[in-house]
Amino acid sequence: MYVDENRILRPGNQQMYSFFLNRSSKRDVVNKLSVLPLQFSAEQKSAIVVSLLALAKVDGFIPDKRFFYLERLLALLKIEENSWLFKEIYNAGLEKSLTILRELWDNQKEWYVMMLYGLMRMDNKASNRKEILQICDEIGISKQRYQKITHRF
Repeated sequence: MYVDENRILRPGNQQMYSFFLNRSSKRDVVNKLSVLPLQFSAEQKSAIVVSLLALAKVDGFIPDKRFFYLERLLALLKIEENSWLFKEIYNAGLEKSLTILRELWDNQKEWYVMMLYGLMRMDNKASNRKEILQICDEIGISKQRYQKITHRF
């Protein structure tokens, strides 16, 4: 079953990273994933979600697993999809989001890359790997750095 790409995102389950918890050796990663979002500005949070939304519907629709991943991310980042800032960045498109994401600190970019990777892994498809690497390149993350970051998983 697939979700219509125009469906409104609503904050949902707060346990965004439960898929990491079965790997006890990765507890430090889980801690980093859950604490770092507090360091993003409202504009950066909106840009993150808008860029992930664009990637999620790269196939023309948003599969359920990706949709629920995005819902949990909205809840984690405490973003209201009807906020004026989110709407402004969404309406401006992916390029506006990438412009904002280029200004992230290195540890914020690593967190973002983990979110990209997590989104890709939601439905066990590697079909959007090319798009992920393209987005990473746009924000200053090389293919080698992407592999180093995601190798932890």
